[in-house]
Amino acid sequence: MLALTRRIVTGLTLTLLAQPILATPYPAHDLSALLQAPKAGQPARFDLARFDAIVSDLYPHAQNYPPSFDSPEDLARARREYQQLSQMLDTLLQHPARDLLQRSALLHNMGAIMDVPGAAQRALQRYPQWIAADAANPLAHYSYGRFLADIGQADQARPVLEKAKTLGSEHAPFTLGLVYQQLGNTPQALANLKAWQARHPDDAHVKKIINAIEKGTLTFHFKPSASATTP
Repeated sequence: MLALTRRIVTGLTLTLLAQPILATPYPAHDLSALLQAPKAGQPARFDLARFDAIVSDLYPHAQNYPPSFDSPEDLARARREYQQLSQMLDTLLQHPARDLLQRSALLHNMGAIMDVPGAAQRALQRYPQWIAADAANPLAHYSYGRFLADIGQADQARPVLEKAKTLGSEHAPFTLGLVYQQLGNTPQALANLKAWQARHPDDAHVKKIINAIEKGTLTFHFKPSASATTP
């Protein structure tokens, strides 16, 4: 079994990788509505627009670790819905398509954020498949690199994020800065973070990170990830 961890930034007064608790509860969804009844002579259809709307509801709560839900009940319901959505996508991916691989990788990423057992391994499987099908897409490389960084695989994350930056990912320099610092390469960490700061001068987060690196107070620690467990 693959041993995965969660990267947590410490040494700052601000928790940089977590979002504040959201005031809006995570809504319940009727997942049965994703399957549209067959018309005469046609098979049932999967409603991708409805699927994307559900994932859009989930994303603000499960984009960063730890996940941000209004209540433990909301988190439990989101985990159940993730499992159902994952099974639906796995069925569709018997005939892989680029857009489905993207949806699957990002969904499993959120499952891993929610510490759903086995979700991290599924994300690690889907991301390379998405990249293979869409090699020039900076989002594919950035999302995979950030995921690798977040589960403590900085060595593997660095070249993926560098590729994302080469392809024009706006967000790659920020995550690369943290990855380089995690790897002990402070000059490259500062170069990337200051490149981000130059494009986002009002970003208070990056200013705090740069100051912490320069003062030697930015540290990382890791906690085991439950999503590494095979279901």
